[in-house]
Amino acid sequence: MKFRAGPGRQRGISMLEGILYLGLASSVIGFSASFIIQEQRRQEEILVAREFGLVMQGAQNFVSTRYDQILDELYEEAALSGGAAVRRYTLEELSGLGFLPTSFLDGGGALDRLYGQEFRLLTRAVLVSDTAVPRQTLSAAQMDPGGQGAIAADLIDGDPVNEEVQIEAVLVSAGGTPVPTQRGAPITTRTERSNAGFIETGTEARGPYGVFSFDVSGFAGADGYPADPEGRFAAIVALAGFGVLDASGMSTDPLPELNLEDAFRRCAGILADPNLDENSPLYLECRDTTNGIYGDIVLVNHDSDGDGVINVFPTITGPTRISMSPPVDTTGDGTPDVVSAIENLRVIGCGSVAPGTGSEAELLIDCALTRTTGNLIVEGTVLGREVLLETSDGVVPLAREVTLGAESEVQVSADRFLMGDTDLSTGIYDVQILASGETIAKPECPATTPDGAFEMQPRIYVLPAAYSDPDGRATVGMRAFAQDEGAQWRVRLYQYVAEDFCTFSFSSGPYPAPGSCGFVAGNPRNPENDPALGNPDGVSDAYEVSTDYGRVMAMTRCF
Repeated sequence: MKFRAGPGRQRGISMLEGILYLGLASSVIGFSASFIIQEQRRQEEILVAREFGLVMQGAQNFVSTRYDQILDELYEEAALSGGAAVRRYTLEELSGLGFLPTSFLDGGGALDRLYGQEFRLLTRAVLVSDTAVPRQTLSAAQMDPGGQGAIAADLIDGDPVNEEVQIEAVLVSAGGTPVPTQRGAPITTRTERSNAGFIETGTEARGPYGVFSFDVSGFAGADGYPADPEGRFAAIVALAGFGVLDASGMSTDPLPELNLEDAFRRCAGILADPNLDENSPLYLECRDTTNGIYGDIVLVNHDSDGDGVINVFPTITGPTRISMSPPVDTTGDGTPDVVSAIENLRVIGCGSVAPGTGSEAELLIDCALTRTTGNLIVEGTVLGREVLLETSDGVVPLAREVTLGAESEVQVSADRFLMGDTDLSTGIYDVQILASGETIAKPECPATTPDGAFEMQPRIYVLPAAYSDPDGRATVGMRAFAQDEGAQWRVRLYQYVAEDFCTFSFSSGPYPAPGSCGFVAGNPRNPENDPALGNPDGVSDAYEVSTDYGRVMAMTRCF
């Protein structure tokens, strides 16, 4: 059985279908063209970014290797021109010295073919302490204040205390036509180097995602400075106080401890995260802060000449303050579990520390005076050979080891010793056996008792220790006392004998002269009419015992 199509349906396509086919074809062709253009632009951006990165690496290695020589060349440039210490290095110079392949010379790169621009390295000499933005470019006179014909030695000795001259260097592009912002910013991102920058307006270069901003106007007027900086690239190569950035050439060593990537890469993986809110604190911190670092900075001791012996020990130079992070609670239990630490420290020096100072087994604090404002708790068993105490009267030894003859002893010095509630300073300071008329020093006493309620005074106690009468007279009694003579006491010993043996009686003292008790052989008593011995008074007589016939025990204390 055969069927025939109805009269309303003919072979071919209708006008409406044709229009739809043509529209679809045009859309496919347009989409393909747009995709091809976008892909072309992407490839161009990648080519320029790779060229930018390679030239940047060569410039960084060039400045790092020839740092001191560049400083000398900057001084010579300023001295010859009479102007500022600023100098341009072309890609031909870097290539001639082996820091760039010849294929990246001016006129041979992607940036030149696309936009007619060329790279050049600008360097200038600045002071580390200069806080102006931008820093002032130095003159020859400022680098050589003594007029010696070279940079002053104290300006390049690595000691920031006496000021330092260092290099500020940028790699810039110039000439040609400006690179559009919508292409310049992506190119810096594709370099994968956070110190690569693009000047969108004015003279301010900004890194990928705004990771840094740097004013290049400090190089204005220099040979090679772009006539119109807008739409040109500018990468930070070296900064005063920080040295050469990323001089390692973006190490890709798989061992993290050997990876010396530029510290400016702190935002890698953060700003590019599509899931990160652009208004989040982390995003804003990374975008706006120019001195924050996200990640570790590792300095590695290494063998530079390949002889198997470590001979390069990196140093951080120039910081005026190191501020540690406060304790952090990472578990949310209210107790900090991460605290700041300085590990493997062996020497703290208040001045320059000579190489080789210190040892593995101890921490050396090499300062004329070390002060603690809080309590010092020593959990070990050894405090040291000599402990000095700073007082209002100066620094005095609190405890020290001294050698006396063949023996050593520890001497402890203090104004007061307390044992519980007992003040040991009220004990006996000194005990001596003295002849009558000899002196003993007063002790140095605290001003008051420990509670401050009573004054403390030097005290002395004297007792007759030994005595005899040279003439065998009967002794009635003995008396010892002390005369106050300011910083000392003078002790006296008096002997009382029977009545009328001497010219002095007890009542005629108080201090008869030594030897005044005369003795007449065969007549031990004073005859009533003997004018040489005085008149009898019927009472005991007294005289001061001479050195050979008596001693006094003297004891001193504070009370």
